[in-house]
Amino acid sequence: MNLGAVMNNRLLIVDDSQVAREKLRAILSEGDYDIVEAADGADALRMVSLATPDVVLLDLDMPGSSGLEVLGQIRDNPETRNMGVIVMTIGQDSGEIVKAYEMGATDYIVKPFSKTFVLVRVRSVVRMCGHFKEKLLLMKEKHQLDKEFRASERHYEALLDNLADGVITTDGNGTIFHFSLAAQRMFGYRLSEVISKNFNMLISKSSRLHMKNERPSGNPAVSELAGKRQQFEGIRRSREQFPFELTVREMWDDEGLQYICTVRDLTEQMETEDILREARRIAEAANQSKSAFLANMSHELRTPLTAILGFAETLLASESDGVEAAQTIIRNGEHLLHLLNEILDLSKIEAGKMEISRIRCSPFAVVAEVQILLGPKAKAKGLLLEVENSTPVPETVFTDPLRLKQILVNLVGNAVKYTEAGGIRIALSFFERSEGPAVLGIDVIDTGIGMSAEQVASLFRPFVQPDTSAKRRFVGTGLGLTISKHFAEMLGGDITVQSVLDKGSTFFVRIEVGPCEEVAMVRQWPGAAAAEGANGRPLAPMLTAAATPITKTAASLCETTAATPKAEPSPKGGAATKKKKLLAKILLAEDGFDNRRLISLVLEKSGAEVEVAENGRIAYEKAIEAWKARQPFDVILMDMQMPVMDGYQSTVRLRQNGYPGPIIALTANAMEGDRDKCLEAGCNDYVAKPIKWAALMEVIERVIE
Repeated sequence: MNLGAVMNNRLLIVDDSQVAREKLRAILSEGDYDIVEAADGADALRMVSLATPDVVLLDLDMPGSSGLEVLGQIRDNPETRNMGVIVMTIGQDSGEIVKAYEMGATDYIVKPFSKTFVLVRVRSVVRMCGHFKEKLLLMKEKHQLDKEFRASERHYEALLDNLADGVITTDGNGTIFHFSLAAQRMFGYRLSEVISKNFNMLISKSSRLHMKNERPSGNPAVSELAGKRQQFEGIRRSREQFPFELTVREMWDDEGLQYICTVRDLTEQMETEDILREARRIAEAANQSKSAFLANMSHELRTPLTAILGFAETLLASESDGVEAAQTIIRNGEHLLHLLNEILDLSKIEAGKMEISRIRCSPFAVVAEVQILLGPKAKAKGLLLEVENSTPVPETVFTDPLRLKQILVNLVGNAVKYTEAGGIRIALSFFERSEGPAVLGIDVIDTGIGMSAEQVASLFRPFVQPDTSAKRRFVGTGLGLTISKHFAEMLGGDITVQSVLDKGSTFFVRIEVGPCEEVAMVRQWPGAAAAEGANGRPLAPMLTAAATPITKTAASLCETTAATPKAEPSPKGGAATKKKKLLAKILLAEDGFDNRRLISLVLEKSGAEVEVAENGRIAYEKAIEAWKARQPFDVILMDMQMPVMDGYQSTVRLRQNGYPGPIIALTANAMEGDRDKCLEAGCNDYVAKPIKWAALMEVIERVIE
């Protein structure tokens, strides 16, 4: 048999491999083809335009423009869209071949090349495209070519049948004339049941209505879906509905325009998505459970802490020999409370509940408070704690002073803790940026024990300390730096560190502080006790009318740098200061025996008359009874978590019955929103446990007045 081809048919071989081009040229040389070559996609498109080949042999795997991209541009060009294109691929990659057919490939050749296979495919494509010039030779070879073409067609159909996606061929109105084996498995129909039927039989009524709404003529047609990828509800032979994705491509052959419909069953994909959504829901629920657990632990830990710290203060107020022991109880109790607060802060951050309240405030005031707070500890160790300006710094900046103070207290506190000789230096700086807000820098530099590179790498991970030896020498959870870094990020910045083992460390705090164009610059650190700036003006910030409302604690950071340190409690406790009598009749609702006894003792020593209730129901009954007898209590102290009836229910019920007297909430809950919850229930104010007695007395006096 003569395997030659008709002369003067021009072929363009596109392959980045010279060896492959030479191999094809050698194979095709028997056909007396006019052969031109291109080594990449760009060169191929140029040759298609200049040489106008009858057939393009196009390698799919090329650098730069891939074969599929070149194929797409050939089909998009009206001058070349009917040109025969044979794609060349390595191995039987059915997905790649189907993709090429969907984009308009005429045929394909598999590498490594089979001489007979290449010649047959090229000759077949030239015939299909109608570009053979010598009809007589075509007639002589027609029988053999038809035989080979039918074999190729069977091969193509077998390839499609073994794909996971179904392939359905229709005309423009959706009449089916090919239905792959994968499509038969997907829909449950035999081939004879769907041939010559309309594609709409495979689509649910709701999807057909959607197609009608999309089409001006009102009749769904496959032709109008060409070039699109859409999702529909399919109907199996069993009438079961299922989701599928439909992609429609146009294809021309000897019989005219056809539509290749690729159908992908989305059932498993959607089930997987449902599983992922459920897993996400479970994870979120677990996270909420963790937050609830921490809130409950807060209550459970704070309640005994109230008794521990309260009785220790009572013990300190006496002249007994147990003063040293009581001081130890207070010190350890306050340390436990600090650890608990760190855990709760981290929980709030992870839950996205930690709020930032930016106001205009003095960075010098914040640093001064830190210096005043930690200066005595540094002095006790023989360390210097100095502050300086590295650059001029604005008199006021726009940030959250509470969070900034927390960051600095942690960093400077660590510096004092881990430094045995030398000192700690706090350096303030300010940086303008061409784009974005200005940046305030605060560096904390110490001459302490330093860290290795490995220790620095894990420094900001929660519950991690520099190393085990340090852990034995210094207590702490390892949460402080993690929380500080989170705060810095929430303020638009970061914390980084440089450290040399046995030499010391420098922590660099950078936070965004908003516009500072009209703010006076301070060149030198004014000193922790300085009340005025360089120009004789107070360093206290001026809050704008639009400033966020702030708490008393936050405001105190912004009043002045002249704040003096709080007086240390006398060795005999807070009772050393003479207090005025609390002449009030008080109802105490508290379920804990020790706390009930402690609070009563403190109030009675202050001059109050105290009546107790073990739960919210008894408190409600006593309050109503005294009110109706015209002998009401001056104030009710209401624990919010009690058996029988809790403080929230008792307070709501009192207010519903018209009770007008002041109610102060006592609660060990310290999570975000607990204060608001108490006020919404009808309380006038809120005191958290462990109770600070001075704060409680102040609140009682305020609500009574």
